[in-house]
Amino acid sequence: MTIFIKSLQEALEEIKNCAIFVDEKISPLGRPEIFGRVKNSVGTEIYLPSVDYRARLYSWMIKRVKNTEEKPCEVKVDPCINEMFANAFLHGNLSDKNKEIEVKLAVGYDGSILSVSDEGEGFNYRRVLENFRNGEKYFTYQGSGFVSFEKSKHTISFDDGGRTVFLQYLIEQTS
Repeated sequence: MTIFIKSLQEALEEIKNCAIFVDEKISPLGRPEIFGRVKNSVGTEIYLPSVDYRARLYSWMIKRVKNTEEKPCEVKVDPCINEMFANAFLHGNLSDKNKEIEVKLAVGYDGSILSVSDEGEGFNYRRVLENFRNGEKYFTYQGSGFVSFEKSKHTISFDDGGRTVFLQYLIEQTS
């Protein structure tokens, strides 16, 4: 299982001696140069940060851990990152282009963490995870996020009442 219930602080302590590499708030109206409109799998139009922006974040995450010099365009972005941004915009911020998404990337000796936070009300991620793992209906919309999260080779968790989701990339997970 790759979805865990732990706090962002616990995850940051696991990567040891981390430094915040990215700490910014973005929105489609505030930073239109990095956002594009796309249709999700059910045809709803949403705004997502560009593929280049998401690839750059992911390449920064793995560069330190794998000790590589891969360029963003050479990196296949983990589908979880797409889900993290899509859920923050669509479900957390209710598609409000004025609301911001907070993006943080921390890199440390033993891994890296990308966190995405929205301005929404959050959700009961413990109940949703329990329903998902028990094979019960767990979603309000289509429910593809938890399926992607569970397939990830990285650790996914939630914090701040479900307003923050983070992807933790640990060195031992790359072996």
